[in-house]
Amino acid sequence: MRKLSDLPPADPESVWAAMQENDRFIREKFAETAQQLKESRADFDRRMKKMEETMGSWANNQGAFAEDYFFNSFEQGKTNFFGEKFEEIEKGSHGKVGELGFNRS
Repeated sequence: MRKLSDLPPADPESVWAAMQENDRFIREKFAETAQQLKESRADFDRRMKKMEETMGSWANNQGAFAEDYFFNSFEQGKTNFFGEKFEEIEKGSHGKVGELGFNRS
């Protein structure tokens, strides 16, 4: 390890040169860090997109499973679900309860 007494005496030019070298070094490191952050963000975004696709697929599969369950149960004669009696069923319907003609009274 170098001792302070081993360093040459400082003059304005050497101090200015050291400051410029430090500035260059810091700017270089900030640029490297910014690039790494950009790459990490891109990787994170790719992973999140893939996860969203996977989770959406799971949700769609669960919805399809539920629809198949109720449709198959209805075909087997079960018409009462959660205290609601149904007279007909339609596969692939979309919309809110009121829009589908169900009354909650």
